[in-house]
Amino acid sequence: WILNGFLKWFDNPYRPLISKGWTMSPSLSELAPSVLQYLYSTGTKDRDNFIISPSGVGYMYPDRMSNEAQQKEFAARTAQFAHKTNVSILNIISVDTKNIKQLDHLL
Repeated sequence: WILNGFLKWFDNPYRPLISKGWTMSPSLSELAPSVLQYLYSTGTKDRDNFIISPSGVGYMYPDRMSNEAQQKEFAARTAQFAHKTNVSILNIISVDTKNIKQLDHLL
């Protein structure tokens, strides 16, 4: 998405006129650093806000991980990439909203 249709929206000439959030994988810092640099260098200050895409370093449902050790490792890896990309907002998707406490590792 970010290497294809995304730029149609991001490069829209009206983009700088409104505030918005763009989700992106923090792994872009290693997988596509030139794309990340483009987003940061052409983004509009205080208008383009970057958000870590669901649910961290990989698109997944963290509440479906089989054990706490996996959740902690995933959270640590997500935090590492969040720090590397200087993004502090995380979009978390969950299947089981009744047991949201199990996602505390990502906070």
